[in-house]
Amino acid sequence: MLSLTMLQSGGLSSLQTMTLISALPFGLIMLVLCYRLAKAMYGDHVFHSARFPYGSSSWDGKLWKELLSRILIFSKKRDVKLFLNETVLQTFKEVSEALCENGIEAEITENPKNRPSVELVIKHDK
Repeated sequence: MLSLTMLQSGGLSSLQTMTLISALPFGLIMLVLCYRLAKAMYGDHVFHSARFPYGSSSWDGKLWKELLSRILIFSKKRDVKLFLNETVLQTFKEVSEALCENGIEAEITENPKNRPSVELVIKHDK
Protein backbone atom coordinates (compact mmCIF):
# COMPACT_ATOMS: atom_id res chain seq x y z
CA MET A 1 0.00 0.00 0.00
CA LEU A 2 2.83 2.36 0.86
CA SER A 3 4.46 1.78 -2.52
CA LEU A 4 1.25 2.51 -4.41
CA THR A 5 0.65 5.67 -2.38
CA MET A 6 4.20 6.94 -2.97
CA LEU A 7 3.94 6.14 -6.68
CA GLN A 8 0.68 8.10 -7.05
CA SER A 9 1.71 11.09 -4.95
CA GLY A 10 5.26 11.76 -6.13
CA GLY A 11 5.95 9.44 -8.96
CA LEU A 12 8.79 7.02 -9.46
CA SER A 13 11.50 9.35 -8.09
CA SER A 14 9.82 9.67 -4.67
CA LEU A 15 9.39 5.88 -4.52
CA GLN A 16 13.10 5.40 -5.29
CA THR A 17 14.10 8.01 -2.69
CA MET A 18 11.95 6.38 -0.03
CA THR A 19 13.44 2.96 -0.85
CA LEU A 20 16.97 4.30 -0.47
CA ILE A 21 16.17 6.07 2.81
CA SER A 22 14.55 2.97 4.31
CA ALA A 23 17.43 0.72 3.16
CA LEU A 24 20.21 2.94 4.56
CA PRO A 25 20.07 1.64 8.19
CA PHE A 26 20.15 -1.97 6.98
CA GLY A 27 23.12 -1.18 4.77
CA LEU A 28 25.03 0.26 7.72
CA ILE A 29 24.22 -2.77 9.84
CA MET A 30 25.46 -5.05 7.04
CA LEU A 31 28.73 -3.10 6.82
CA VAL A 32 29.30 -3.49 10.57
CA LEU A 33 28.52 -7.22 10.33
CA CYS A 34 30.99 -7.66 7.45
CA TYR A 35 33.69 -5.87 9.43
CA ARG A 36 33.08 -8.02 12.54
CA LEU A 37 33.06 -11.21 10.44
CA ALA A 38 36.41 -10.33 8.86
CA LYS A 39 37.86 -9.54 12.29
CA ALA A 40 36.57 -12.85 13.74
CA MET A 41 37.96 -14.83 10.81
CA TYR A 42 41.37 -13.19 11.25
CA GLY A 43 41.31 -14.01 14.99
CA ASP A 44 40.37 -17.59 14.21
CA HIS A 45 43.23 -17.85 11.73
CA VAL A 46 45.71 -16.47 14.29
CA PHE A 47 44.48 -18.90 16.96
CA HIS A 48 44.66 -21.99 14.75
CA SER A 49 48.01 -21.11 13.19
CA ALA A 50 49.65 -20.71 16.63
CA ARG A 51 51.17 -23.87 18.06
CA PHE A 52 49.94 -23.99 21.63
CA PRO A 53 50.72 -27.00 23.81
CA TYR A 54 47.74 -29.32 24.13
CA GLY A 55 47.32 -28.77 27.87
CA SER A 56 47.20 -25.00 27.61
CA SER A 57 44.18 -25.01 25.31
CA SER A 58 41.90 -26.32 28.05
CA TRP A 59 43.55 -24.55 31.00
CA ASP A 60 41.54 -21.57 32.18
CA GLY A 61 42.95 -21.26 35.70
CA LYS A 62 39.54 -21.56 37.38
CA LEU A 63 39.65 -25.17 38.55
CA TRP A 64 43.23 -25.36 39.80
CA LYS A 65 42.22 -25.88 43.44
CA GLU A 66 39.98 -28.80 42.50
CA LEU A 67 42.72 -30.34 40.35
CA LEU A 68 45.23 -29.92 43.18
CA SER A 69 42.87 -31.60 45.66
CA ARG A 70 42.55 -34.58 43.29
CA ILE A 71 46.33 -34.97 43.28
CA LEU A 72 46.70 -34.64 47.06
CA ILE A 73 44.30 -37.40 48.13
CA PHE A 74 46.98 -39.78 49.36
CA SER A 75 47.24 -39.98 53.12
CA LYS A 76 49.77 -42.79 53.58
CA LYS A 77 53.29 -43.24 52.24
CA ARG A 78 52.29 -46.65 50.91
CA ASP A 79 49.55 -45.03 48.75
CA VAL A 80 52.04 -42.51 47.39
CA LYS A 81 54.53 -45.23 46.45
CA LEU A 82 51.80 -47.27 44.78
CA PHE A 83 50.63 -44.23 42.77
CA LEU A 84 54.18 -43.39 41.74
CA ASN A 85 54.98 -46.94 40.64
CA GLU A 86 51.71 -47.76 38.87
CA THR A 87 50.72 -44.44 37.35
CA VAL A 88 53.52 -41.88 37.28
CA LEU A 89 56.37 -44.22 36.36
CA GLN A 90 54.41 -45.84 33.51
CA THR A 91 53.35 -42.45 32.16
CA PHE A 92 56.89 -41.11 32.34
CA LYS A 93 58.15 -44.16 30.45
CA GLU A 94 55.63 -43.53 27.66
CA VAL A 95 56.55 -39.84 27.54
CA SER A 96 60.25 -40.70 27.49
CA GLU A 97 59.77 -43.14 24.59
CA ALA A 98 57.78 -40.55 22.63
CA LEU A 99 60.48 -37.95 23.21
CA CYS A 100 63.21 -40.38 22.13
CA GLU A 101 61.28 -41.06 18.90
CA ASN A 102 61.47 -37.31 18.23
CA GLY A 103 65.19 -37.14 18.93
CA ILE A 104 65.00 -35.67 22.43
CA GLU A 105 66.93 -37.41 25.18
CA ALA A 106 64.98 -38.07 28.38
CA GLU A 107 66.01 -39.87 31.55
CA ILE A 108 63.85 -41.29 34.34
CA THR A 109 65.24 -41.30 37.88
CA GLU A 110 63.47 -43.26 40.60
CA ASN A 111 63.80 -42.59 44.32
CA PRO A 112 66.54 -39.97 44.27
CA LYS A 113 67.87 -39.21 47.74
CA ASN A 114 65.94 -42.21 49.10
CA ARG A 115 62.49 -40.62 49.06
CA PRO A 116 59.34 -41.70 47.20
CA SER A 117 59.63 -39.77 43.96
CA VAL A 118 60.08 -40.15 40.23
CA GLU A 119 61.81 -37.58 38.05
CA LEU A 120 61.75 -37.11 34.32
CA VAL A 121 64.80 -35.17 33.15
CA ILE A 122 64.64 -33.88 29.58
CA LYS A 123 67.99 -32.98 28.12
CA HIS A 124 67.37 -30.46 25.41
CA ASP A 125 69.89 -27.76 24.50
CA LYS A 126 69.07 -24.75 22.39
